[in-house]
Amino acid sequence: MRSSRTAIVSAAILIAVAGGLLLADVRLTSAQATGQSARSGGDSHKFIGTYRLVAIEQKDDKGQWVPTARTNSLGYILYDPTGHMAAQIMPRDRKKYAATEPTPDEARAALLGYTAYFGTFIVNEAEKYVVHRREGQLNPGGEVDAKRFYEFVGNRLILTPALATDRTRPGNNHLIWERLPDAPLSAVGKQLVGFRRLVYTERTVEPALTASGGPRAQGKTERDTSRTGYIIYTPTGHMAVHIVRPDRKKYAGQTPTPEEAKAALQTYTSYFGRFTVDVSGKFVTHHQDAHLNPSVVGSDAKRFLQIEGNRLTLQPPSTTTNGETATNRLTWELAPPAN
Repeated sequence: MRSSRTAIVSAAILIAVAGGLLLADVRLTSAQATGQSARSGGDSHKFIGTYRLVAIEQKDDKGQWVPTARTNSLGYILYDPTGHMAAQIMPRDRKKYAATEPTPDEARAALLGYTAYFGTFIVNEAEKYVVHRREGQLNPGGEVDAKRFYEFVGNRLILTPALATDRTRPGNNHLIWERLPDAPLSAVGKQLVGFRRLVYTERTVEPALTASGGPRAQGKTERDTSRTGYIIYTPTGHMAVHIVRPDRKKYAGQTPTPEEAKAALQTYTSYFGRFTVDVSGKFVTHHQDAHLNPSVVGSDAKRFLQIEGNRLTLQPPSTTTNGETATNRLTWELAPPAN
């Protein structure tokens, strides 16, 4: 039996190493390797759901938990039966940009305090911790395997990050999340529910009309498969978007310079909020309750939708500039169960 467990653990570690996800301080246990995934029962099953941020607290010098300034934030953490997860937190007091494009200083101010990442999760029920394996994140140099000790209290989930200096012990700050109830969704809304990975984006540009008013020349379509990311719709009526561009550079120090912050903003898309589907079922509206760009927080984003099998195509309204009409489309595919 022992040799069998060792073989299973070794296989799991080889899989993790092949995916570039294993860190020296996060090891798969035999219990995890023998089936403790998000699709099993117990605590792993309890995680599945949509949670709203209630508070961010830290211990004071008396060992009591007290709210921090970051408690004034809007946030959600999502756990899916497929073993995927995502988290986003936005401070509520961010300032809008003075112009369309942020200055480096405005970018740094917008970035600080904002959290966004996505990936998979593994639960260790014996030691009461969950590992968020980050496939993508706003901080291009952040830790990949984020260890969180957990506790369920009623409909609340308390996550305590492990100490940076001793990963076997919980730290001195924690986040309190509250599970949200499912919402009544339309038939199309129910079809949207799930984690979908970005397959590709397309951009079609139709030239301006000729001077004589004749027909347009044939448009040109370009397809981009370089970006990674997810769009997530939940049974609670919430949604989230994460899109990462390739070749992002790590920060030189612990916090980004203004120029590094602007580069991070330009290479990551993040927003979350509620969603509604039109009665016709032809388009969905993303209510951007939070956004990495503080200037568009609270706005609505309309997307024409098409569902074919396990693929979803979303198309924002076309735009016209100097007579040219540009149309963007994003194609997403339901994520299979995580390993």
